[in-house]
Amino acid sequence: MKKSEKISIVVGILLGLVLLGIFIALDIEPIEIVLFGLCMIISLFFIINIHEFGHYVFGKMAGYKLMSFRIGPLSWTVENEKFKFMILKSKDYGGLCAMIPPKEEIEQYKHTIYYIGGILFNLISAIIAILISFYTYGYVELFLIAFSITSFFTGVLNALPVMSGNSPSDGMIVWSILLKKPFANDLLRLNRLSAQVSHGVRPRDIEFEFDSEGEMNFTKVYFLFYSYFKALDSKNYSEVDYYIGLLEKNIDKIPEPILPGIYYEICFNYSIKEDKVNAEKNYKNAGNVLQKDMDLNGLRVKSYYEYYTNKNTQKALEYANRALQVVDKFPLKGQAIMEKELVKELIDKIS
Repeated sequence: MKKSEKISIVVGILLGLVLLGIFIALDIEPIEIVLFGLCMIISLFFIINIHEFGHYVFGKMAGYKLMSFRIGPLSWTVENEKFKFMILKSKDYGGLCAMIPPKEEIEQYKHTIYYIGGILFNLISAIIAILISFYTYGYVELFLIAFSITSFFTGVLNALPVMSGNSPSDGMIVWSILLKKPFANDLLRLNRLSAQVSHGVRPRDIEFEFDSEGEMNFTKVYFLFYSYFKALDSKNYSEVDYYIGLLEKNIDKIPEPILPGIYYEICFNYSIKEDKVNAEKNYKNAGNVLQKDMDLNGLRVKSYYEYYTNKNTQKALEYANRALQVVDKFPLKGQAIMEKELVKELIDKIS
C-alpha cells in the first residue's frame, strides 16, 4: 500500500470519528445521517471548484497564465486562444488548475502562494460555511455543516506532503519549497523552463541538465519531456529515439495531465518510422484529446499520422495547412517555432 493511501485511510478514520462525535452530541436521526452523507458528496463538487479557483486567484496574483481547468471529468482547456470544453476520464486527481509561470523570474514566495492557494480557499470556505450555519436551520444548516467539514478535511488532506498517484500533493510542493528540499529546486527549475518556452525560447535553445539514471519521478518525467523536445528541435534523431524509448518504458509513472501529450509524441515518431501498428496504438491511447485537438501541436501530429500511417495525403495536407493558420495562437511561443518548421517540412515533402 502506498504512503498516500495509508494517509488517506488515517484521515478518513479521523473524519469518521469526528462525524460520529457530532452525530452522538446532536442526537441525529438515522435518516438525517444519510442526508448528511449525501450533502457531503454533493458539496465535494463545489469544494473541488473552490480549491482549484484558489490556485487560479493566487496564480493570477503571481503573474501566472491559465492553460487548463479541470473538475473531475469536466475540462476547460485553452485552444487557439479560446476555452474548449471536453469531458475526459479522470484518474488519480479530482481537479486541476494548470498555469504557465510569468516570463520574468519572480520571487519564490509567489510560487508558494500559487501552490498553497487551493488549501487556503478550502480552509477559508470551511470557516465561512460554519459561521453561516449558525444563522440557518433545517436542511440548509445540515448542508453547510457537511460542506464545512468536507472542505476542512479536503484542505488538510491537500496540505499533507504525499504523492497522489504520480503527482505531488500541494502540501508536498509547498513544504518542499519552505524546507528548501531538492524536489523544490527541480520544480522551480521546471517553472523557469516552462516560462522560457512559453515566452519564445525554442526547445533547442533551453539550457538544463537531465540525468536519466535512477528512478523516474515526477520532476524527471518533465525534464525527460523537455529533453525530447530539445532533441527533436535540434534534429538529433538518435536522442529522439532514446528519449521516446524512456517515455515508453516509464509510461506508468507519467502524471495523467500530460499523458495524452506523451502519446502524441510517441504516435508522431512511430508514424515517421511508418510503424503502423504502434502509431495506431498510440493514436488510440491519446484518445479523443488528440482526435478533437485543433491546436498547433495536435494538428502537427495528425498531419504526420495521416501522411505516414493512413497514407492519406489530402487529409495530411488539410491538417498541415490548418496548423499554419493557428501558429500565432499557440500559447508556447518557443515551441510554436519548432512546430511550424515541422509542419512546413511535411508540406514540402508532400509537394
